[in-house]
Amino acid sequence: MTQPDSKIKPLSERRSVKNIIIHRPMQREFTLIAIALMMISAVMVNFLIQYTLNEVISNNISGFGRVGGYNILSDVSFDLIVRVTLVMFVTILTVALFGIFFLHRVAGPVYRFHQIFLQMSRRGEIPQDVALRQKDFFKDTATELNSVFKTLRQRRSVIRQAEEQMEALSRIQNPAEIQQRIKEIQKILREASL
Repeated sequence: MTQPDSKIKPLSERRSVKNIIIHRPMQREFTLIAIALMMISAVMVNFLIQYTLNEVISNNISGFGRVGGYNILSDVSFDLIVRVTLVMFVTILTVALFGIFFLHRVAGPVYRFHQIFLQMSRRGEIPQDVALRQKDFFKDTATELNSVFKTLRQRRSVIRQAEEQMEALSRIQNPAEIQQRIKEIQKILREASL
């Protein structure tokens, strides 16, 4: 039974399997590198286990017996815990650093897009073209935004032309010439709406 104040999310806000992969190249790169780092870590742990066992056995060849076996296992356990913990710590630190640098390639463009939208919504400005760093993601989005900005600049220019034509209308005395100018303005505005 659900709580009275809990809300059920509409279908459009729920996650589904088809929405898991949002930006395929970015997610593929991050996943493959994380898997590679974990595999390298697993190989290093395997190597450490083999190395530790060989080291302990070669140092205690004469000490095999009931007490000697216990001492060997105790030494192996301690050495393995220390060495495997170090490998895992280095792996976790590497994955964390990789994650930070990788996410800058995502967060940087998102931050730029946010700033551009603020500039447009608060000040009504058409911003300069978006320039992203070489390895940033969302370059296709930046290209589309630049195309939108170009169209907006062209339309703003056409609107300014229409405004100038309308100002010139106020100085014209001839009704036929006024009608001709109105048709020109209408044509300019029609072209701007395409």
